[in-house]
Amino acid sequence: MLHKSSQDDVGKWIWIANPDPIPNSYIHARKTFTLDRTPASAVIKASADSRYKLFVNGRYVGKGPVRSAEGHCYVDSHDVTSLLVRGPNVVAFLVHHIGENTYAYSAGKPGLICVVELDFDGERLSFGTDETWRARRAIEWTGSGARMSHRLGFQEVYDAAEAHDDWNQLRCSERGWEHAEVVGIPPALPWGELKPRQIPLLREERIAPQAVVGAYNGAEVGRETPAASMPAIMADTDLTVLRAGEVKNLQSLLSDEGQALVRTPRGDKSVTIVLDFGREVFGNVEIGLAGTGGCIDIGYSELLQEGRVKPNRHDTRYTDRIYLKRGRLAWQSFEPRAFRYAQIEFRRCPRPLTVDYVRVNQTTYPVRRTASFECSDKLINKVWEAGVYTTQLCMEDTFIDCPWRERGQWWGDARILSRTAYYVFGDTALLAQGLRQLASAQTAEGAIHGVYPPGDMAAAPDFALLWVFSILDYYAFSDDAELVRELYPAVRRLLQWFSGFTGDSGMLAEVPGRLLVDRADLERRGEVTSLNCFYYQALRIAAVLASIAGADEDAQDYHNTANRLRIAINKLMYVPKRGLYAECRIDGKLVEKFSRQTNILAALFDIADQYQKAGILRLLTNGSLPELGTPYFASYFLESLYSAERHTEALDYIRRKWGRMIESKAEDRGPATLWEDFDADTQGALCHGSAVCPTRDLIAEFVGIKPVPGVYRFAVTPHPADLKWARATVETKTGPLAVDWRVSRNRLDIDIEVPQGLKVD
Repeated sequence: MLHKSSQDDVGKWIWIANPDPIPNSYIHARKTFTLDRTPASAVIKASADSRYKLFVNGRYVGKGPVRSAEGHCYVDSHDVTSLLVRGPNVVAFLVHHIGENTYAYSAGKPGLICVVELDFDGERLSFGTDETWRARRAIEWTGSGARMSHRLGFQEVYDAAEAHDDWNQLRCSERGWEHAEVVGIPPALPWGELKPRQIPLLREERIAPQAVVGAYNGAEVGRETPAASMPAIMADTDLTVLRAGEVKNLQSLLSDEGQALVRTPRGDKSVTIVLDFGREVFGNVEIGLAGTGGCIDIGYSELLQEGRVKPNRHDTRYTDRIYLKRGRLAWQSFEPRAFRYAQIEFRRCPRPLTVDYVRVNQTTYPVRRTASFECSDKLINKVWEAGVYTTQLCMEDTFIDCPWRERGQWWGDARILSRTAYYVFGDTALLAQGLRQLASAQTAEGAIHGVYPPGDMAAAPDFALLWVFSILDYYAFSDDAELVRELYPAVRRLLQWFSGFTGDSGMLAEVPGRLLVDRADLERRGEVTSLNCFYYQALRIAAVLASIAGADEDAQDYHNTANRLRIAINKLMYVPKRGLYAECRIDGKLVEKFSRQTNILAALFDIADQYQKAGILRLLTNGSLPELGTPYFASYFLESLYSAERHTEALDYIRRKWGRMIESKAEDRGPATLWEDFDADTQGALCHGSAVCPTRDLIAEFVGIKPVPGVYRFAVTPHPADLKWARATVETKTGPLAVDWRVSRNRLDIDIEVPQGLKVD
């Protein structure tokens, strides 16, 4: 089985014999092998459609892979040197095939691939997945759960009575296991090219609940009630004072000491426990208990409503189910869940249960905070901290818009997150991966979807243009011109694609796809001013990228096209009597509808001249245009204020809009994350990456630390606004750059600590 290793050793794609792949199906796969000595090093490289968990000799190793689109898959590398022994060993996988498009997964074909590489002091041997592996359907993961929504995957329904606890152990009997079937050899489609993972493996850390909200009686739910019905039942059923059944020592669930006891009443009524994790968490739910049978339904939510979890918020079926058996159970959900509150309903348990723990294995991108910020305003300090934690929860295997509702890498949100992640964590690797991912999914015509993986979603043209913005962001953060040169051909194809939708006016019109702009009542037909503003700025940025890539003629063409577009926007869309830009033209006729979004972009990108810009900002501050409802577009408004040196107004806006998220005292809203909408009573997420811009801005705009494209160079330009003092530290390639300033009697005293080798302007 072992043979000399070569670069061509990648294994074969395997699965169980099944001509008709089943969505939401799970398999176990394993391989035993014998070593006559322990290796000096051992690495397992693995990938799967859709997700895997890897075990060696019964011990958990890790999970993956990074999400991908059709045509390529990422391969993870796990160091398992310390887990292998002389003699028999076993490598085992639990694999979940989702099989239907979600916002984090493009539907493909089920498969597992891996290669085990061993180094015996220079002698390199390996073996990979093939028909000699053993596999079987993991029937304890029943696959009977419903889709949680069209954005997310499936509810998980686990039947402990069907589980074989030794499936990943050496001692497991392989009776009933079949030989795996080879279903493809790389680079067979739909998996395609195998690419090494570009980011570190995710960090996993266990988090316990912070409080017990209470114990109650819940709904009567019959044995035949499907898991799909539970979200609505939980949402519609009042929790009542616990009179039937019993609970003891629930406080033990907040620590590692002791056990809780749960005794359910006869019949179908539940004993329900509601736990509060103190702030939003994101990861695999874990429950450890011992009993003799029964059923558990678990509901999740970011907030309490009417004293209970309503897991059907925003049309999401956010529950899981466990059927218990006699004995001990250590269950972990396969897919992560995002929530603050968990409602756990126990039913039909013949004897009392002892519950050892309910916790979350939080799984996020492995960053370390390298920045600091503090100022004279305590509320602003809390906004900054909330943005740090929100950013962390929105960094998974890619940037994600929110962990609760979608988990999609939408580039409008990813750009805000990537800029904040650079300042707070000093990370550019996740941004580099995302830039490459969107380019890899570019269509033959040149379109970029603006979301990855694209699945069956329509392209978002404004988010595609923001991808161009992010390439220049990345260059400013990293000074990595090589990636700019790598991506520039995709930039050129994208802008060529856009140019095909310019009419006689010189403006874009009827660009295919789903124009997002903002969650608001905006015109999206005909020649849309906001999209043309994004296009104008993308052309200007593309000129810079072309120069970096050595394409000087392209750079001049982009400059010329941008100048013509600016003239057209001002000629056709500006309404002097209103001092504003209209939203669109349809069939050559101006639609005199005016929005903040359109005019913010015209001011921010200098489409408006200085006189027009001053008038627009005056109307945005004091006028009657509809208010912005989202922090996402408020980030552009803040940038427009910064560009006009109106930092005092910007800081006041942050206090009013983001401060409300922090100061909310309602029991159902924690202070630690930032919201998708300024109004939390909407159906928006309460932890959303589009809201984190103040965390970047407070360092970049108010303390005044900004990277300048060029080797090891930063600019420091403080804007105190009405703050008395502020200080911040950011990590650079040569060490920490610290700025500390204080306003004293109309004088600004600044102390700057510059690491050796860094240039500061």
